[in-house]
Amino acid sequence: MMIIDGKNPENEKPNRGQSSDTKPLGRDMQYSEIENKNLIFDYFGDWPSFHDFEIQRLVLDRGEVVNGDDPSLYIQVVGSRGKKSTAYPNPDGCIIELRFESIENVRLAGFNHQNAINDINIQRVQDVLKVKILGAYGVDGEFECKSVRVESLKSR
Repeated sequence: MMIIDGKNPENEKPNRGQSSDTKPLGRDMQYSEIENKNLIFDYFGDWPSFHDFEIQRLVLDRGEVVNGDDPSLYIQVVGSRGKKSTAYPNPDGCIIELRFESIENVRLAGFNHQNAINDINIQRVQDVLKVKILGAYGVDGEFECKSVRVESLKSR
């Protein structure tokens, strides 16, 4: 997962200049938008690319309307640290649970039996986070949300 700014995250380097609709996110700030990010850092030692991870579960939850809840999206991602190396001495797999709160403008397509992804990009634009799931085989999509939270990370 990567948080960047700029208009076209797939083709451009992050824009470090100010604009009226984009908040620049420097290296030190790029994960500040994610609650409980320490679960990821503690396990991987850094933020993973999510390349070749698989989305096992997607749950759209409208919330309790009478309580004023906003819709949310829960994603369960399965992956590993990669081959054993100095950077990743224990290549065991893990299950990461992410929750995106107050979602809008959801477009998801292609969910199937595998759902391998290349990355999950998050971009701050004004007061929302624009999220893109870059699918390799299976699900891909995009949506907007107000917050992102790592619910849990478990070794497999």
